Amino acid sequence: MTRTHTKLPLLFSMGIFAATLHAQDANGLYRSLPEALKEPEKVTVILLDHVKMDTLPDEINRLKNLQTLLLNRNELTHLPNSIVELKNLRAIYIGGSPKLNFHDVVETLAKLPRLEGVGLDDNDMGQVPDNIGLLVNCHRLGLSSNRLTGLPASLSKLQKLESLDLYNNQITRFPYEIKLPQLKKLFVKDSGLSEHEIQRIKQAMPAVEINAEVPRELYLQLK
Repeated sequence: MTRTHTKLPLLFSMGIFAATLHAQDANGLYRSLPEALKEPEKVTVILLDHVKMDTLPDEINRLKNLQTLLLNRNELTHLPNSIVELKNLRAIYIGGSPKLNFHDVVETLAKLPRLEGVGLDDNDMGQVPDNIGLLVNCHRLGLSSNRLTGLPASLSKLQKLESLDLYNNQITRFPYEIKLPQLKKLFVKDSGLSEHEIQRIKQAMPAVEINAEVPRELYLQLK
């Protein structure tokens, strides 16, 4: 039976949105790369959603103080090598960009030393990249609204992971072998997991807050 896949507003996962809001209040938010490049030292957040980019210009590396990069709903086919020069980048959202090779994306993101939040929501992914374990500093990982049917054992390498969003997928089992000692929150609404499986997870990970519902405050829509 084919499962209906609901399209929802893109979820900027696991509370990183707070950093974005703070930066916006501090006038560090920019919505245009040309405008941001006029005063690159001031840019802490750049919102490049829905701009129909097929590539991110190499000049992005001039934003040395950039902390949050939003690239949702574009036509991206790859990330430029210059992105690894963003040494202060803490969160990146690349949702709604199914043309990307996410194995390559993970390899690139793994070179960002301060990256703690990664949003790969709504990318029509049938599986999590098997090299996801390279993101060893990741605290928050968003995988919502994909077509995931399982989770790779390499997820266990994310020993700093605190929040994992599996909302709106087709996963039937959370593998026993995945051990995430720092995990605090797991979002599983419409993940495909049965109530029986969710109860098993609760028993196996009693310290983890299992949220059947995705909290409303996790949605951030910048207009």
